[in-house]
Amino acid sequence: MELPVYTIRASVLKILIPKAAKLLGLALLLYAGIWLNIYLMKRSIPDTINYLIIAIIAVLVLIEALLAYNQTVKHKYYFFQGRIEFRGKQPKTIDFRYITNITVSKNFLDKILKTGTIVIQPEFKIRSIKNPDQVAAYLQQLVQRVAHPILQQQRQQINQ
Repeated sequence: MELPVYTIRASVLKILIPKAAKLLGLALLLYAGIWLNIYLMKRSIPDTINYLIIAIIAVLVLIEALLAYNQTVKHKYYFFQGRIEFRGKQPKTIDFRYITNITVSKNFLDKILKTGTIVIQPEFKIRSIKNPDQVAAYLQQLVQRVAHPILQQQRQQINQ
């Protein structure tokens, strides 16, 4: 069994912060909907029921955050001598011979958390990782090591 040369995981914070913000926004919207319904019926919510609603929403947000964390921890990228494997919800593999371009993209949250996404052409992304510039440079070196002998063989065949 071949061992990976390098292993990297997605940044848990980078994945959890947007999910938590979205969940909290939806929770506030749910609470506002409940409050508006009660208000339009010209009733008031007793404090105990109010706290119960908030507690239930908080538990739901916490459960969703734990599920997202559990899923994120399982996302790993394995770098082998000739390929990259993603092991997670939908496993994917890309052979170095087919890589045409490697770029790094960062959004606002990536800049704050010092994370980023490595976009590998064609159709492969290493998402939400720390130190994406260094990983991309390392990946470029690995690809060149594999591609260099293949290019030499192709040139020799063309010259013959």
